[in-house]
Amino acid sequence: MKTLTISFLTALALHAQQGATIGAIVTGSPYSALATTEKTQTLADGNKIVQRTASMVYRDAEGRERKEIGLSQLTGPLVVISDPAAGETWTLNQQNHTARKLNLLAVPQSAAPPQPAHGSAIGVRFAQREQTGPGVTVDSTTQGSAAEQAGIERGDVILSLNGQNIKDVDDLTARVSSIPVGSRIALTVDRHGTSIALTLTTQDRANVFRQTSTNSLATLALERSLVAAGLTPDQIAKSTTLDLGTQTLEGVEARGTRTTVPVPAEVVGNERAFSVVNETWYSPELQLIVMEKHSDPRTGDTLFRLTQIKRAVADPSLFQVPKDYTVQR
Repeated sequence: MKTLTISFLTALALHAQQGATIGAIVTGSPYSALATTEKTQTLADGNKIVQRTASMVYRDAEGRERKEIGLSQLTGPLVVISDPAAGETWTLNQQNHTARKLNLLAVPQSAAPPQPAHGSAIGVRFAQREQTGPGVTVDSTTQGSAAEQAGIERGDVILSLNGQNIKDVDDLTARVSSIPVGSRIALTVDRHGTSIALTLTTQDRANVFRQTSTNSLATLALERSLVAAGLTPDQIAKSTTLDLGTQTLEGVEARGTRTTVPVPAEVVGNERAFSVVNETWYSPELQLIVMEKHSDPRTGDTLFRLTQIKRAVADPSLFQVPKDYTVQR
């Protein structure tokens, strides 16, 4: 049962990312839509395996999100409510009327959940994958952040904060959050085997992540998708990206990019070279991905898209735990 629970939560965390904002708290832009994912794998004899999932997604004017996920008879229908301002994520089981607070950071995933509205931050994001040593590896920095200004780069490993060793992402996040906004802090960073000492001034988390540009948000989403596909930073660095321009999808203007990552022969046990292709259509207005196509010869093709997009304000009760639900610890 423990293994089943862990697998279920991992799948839930990954599902919860689809169609969501990317780290930022988006206010004043409510919407609802049907989010679908179709995964197609073609076997050697031409036979195809197709798996489809669907969920309703909502966001209110305050940035809260709701996802209604139809899972299975085993787990029953499920609702995920994320309140980034409060730093809370809840799962609601509509079958037995129970609610449980879910810590997505404790579940392996390719993208962290939305950042809390206030508190200290330095503007660093991390790919949620296992570390090969002490500290945490930087995935990216947000535009205009203290981390970017200090010259922190993708692949840097943050080893210590104010002289204290960093164990993992949760440890670093908790330490930074506990420091008053505007404080000077000292970081020790490992860059390709060289230790670098940096001094930064913490910033208000809400400002750091709201000021992230739409271009960097789209790039971050792409990189996380490629990392989730098992590609290393070195492989991703050799990719080529094509600007596909803009088009209107479901009444929303979106900008598209197609990134091709070459995988040389014998890198992952492959006899011949192949490519992984990721096409992303990102809406600057809604600050979310409205369509994404991912093609990998190892796993097949995956198509994610939002349809039936509506800009109406949803009922506030959709983003609250119902009073008749039992909270489970």
